[in-house]
Amino acid sequence: MTRPSSEDDQLVVLEECRNELEAQELRSVLVDSGIPAFVFEKETLGIGLGCTGSGFTGAQVKVPRSQQGHARAALEESRSRSAEIDWDHVDVGDPVPEVMDVLENRSLVHNTRRIATALGPVVGLGFLVLALAGIVLFFVL
Repeated sequence: MTRPSSEDDQLVVLEECRNELEAQELRSVLVDSGIPAFVFEKETLGIGLGCTGSGFTGAQVKVPRSQQGHARAALEESRSRSAEIDWDHVDVGDPVPEVMDVLENRSLVHNTRRIATALGPVVGLGFLVLALAGIVLFFVL
């Protein structure tokens, strides 16, 4: 792989995004506008807890320095066009069967989540009591 031949070809940060999905959406807009764009995830510390040494995880969208102005204009145009859409009058068609299944079973999913959320601390406390009992029995016997 060759290195950029000039300073204009060096990649510069155009946008800092909260996550890779947001960055990929911006990249898609830029590529559709004919601007080469690249997504770089920020490094995380630990086991993916969502933080870095300087803050939260995220991603950067980078473009060649020579395309930076065009890229900003393309994103601004895309944002202004999307702000004008009245989603109450957009026909997105009928949901696919998989989506309908999820929508029909959402109360089951919600109730299961509530039960799991309520039982989590109880189970955790139970394990703590068992661990303490084991420690006590170990030193007593």
